[in-house]
Parts: sequence; C-alpha cells; structure tokens
Amino acid sequence: MTHNPEVLSSSQLVLAMDQVMQARRTVKVLGDIATIPDIPEGFDRKVQQAMKVAAWAPFHFTAHPSHLEGGMRSVVPWRFYSLDHANCLQLTDAIIAHPELDLDEESGIVKMLAGCGALVLVTWLPEPDDSERGRGEAHRTMMDEEHLAAAAAATQNLLLATKARKINTYWSSGGVLREWECFELCKIPVQEKLLGAVFMSPEVTKKVVARPGHLRDRRGPAHHWMTSVSI
Repeated sequence: MTHNPEVLSSSQLVLAMDQVMQARRTVKVLGDIATIPDIPEGFDRKVQQAMKVAAWAPFHFTAHPSHLEGGMRSVVPWRFYSLDHANCLQLTDAIIAHPELDLDEESGIVKMLAGCGALVLVTWLPEPDDSERGRGEAHRTMMDEEHLAAAAAATQNLLLATKARKINTYWSSGGVLREWECFELCKIPVQEKLLGAVFMSPEVTKKVVARPGHLRDRRGPAHHWMTSVSI
C-alpha cells in the first residue's frame, strides 16, 4: 500500500526520511539449508509493498521496445524478480544440483539464500546494439548509463522502503546469480543485465549468522564528499 505523504507535516516527513536513510545499513545474513529460519507472517507481503513503492524512482529514457514484448511491459528501464523463502530454497537446490555451477552447501550464495526471508533480483534493460532510436554507439552508451542509474535509484528506493518496514537487506552483486543458468531458473530474459541481488531478512534469529557491512563507517565527514560551488 502506498501511503499519502500529506498525512505527515513537513517537519515530520523530513524527520521520518532522515531517520530511515541514516538507519538503513547492510546486514548480510548467512543460514544453513538444514535449518529453516523463522519467517514472520506477512513478511512477503511487506516485500511486495516495498517493491511497489520503490517504482517511484526517476528515469530519463524509456526501455527499448524489445524489452516490452513479454508479460512485464512497463517502460521503466528496470525489472524486479522476487522469490519468497520457499522459492529461495528451491533455487538453492537447483543451483547445487546444476553440473555447471560447481556449488555446495558451504557456498556463500547458498548460505545467503538459506538465511534470507526473500530475494529480489534487480535487472536493468540495456539498449540493443542495433537500436534504431540511438545516434550511434556513444548515444547508446549514454542511454545505458541512464538506464543503469535509474535501476540503481529504484534499488535504493527498495532498500529504504524495506528498512521502513523493519526488514534487513544486503545488496549483493549477485555472484553466480549473474550466470545465464540462474537467469533461466528465475525466468529472467537473457538480454537483461543483473544490477544486484537484494537479500531480505527479518530480525535475526539464533538460526542464522548476521554480519554488518564493513564500509558504513568509512565514508568520512560530509565535506569529504560534498561541497558548495561558487561561480
């Protein structure tokens, strides 16, 4: 459900946004496929709500028509593919059994799939090489950069929306989930590009191990990444 921001005063809205952005942090949860973590009732519903509100990210160019031929036909240049906990376990079994992927129960991706409550695979939609709407390779490169930036904005929206719903997240580059075999298992068109795999977890239980992100406190003071320009 998308809530009307007008129910909050301006100062309340600023405070809420600031709190969510500062409270969001990376939490990498590792589980064991032999021990199922506790997934609270309604967890997947919250994930679905977060994905819907995350779609209000900005985008500069619409997706190429070649990406609009399947079931998902939005012009936004990203796609979300969500797996609930049961399907994460099914994916775990499938990738362990796959002869080309060379994974076992101790592999990092396997442990993350076992420990999460849900997984959202975020893809971005590149311009095809033969796109007729571009002005050559340089223009297509620029459009792809815009598509990638839009997908990243949608992903950040997703992280904030889940944090507001008290869901822990870990934005992974995807590892083996980038391989075409995993795309096939998750029914992702091969022409799409994986931006990231967002692992989502409820509050940590004794059945999993949680590791905080190691870069959070290394960003430094604000004047190291922002400045005012005078012309």
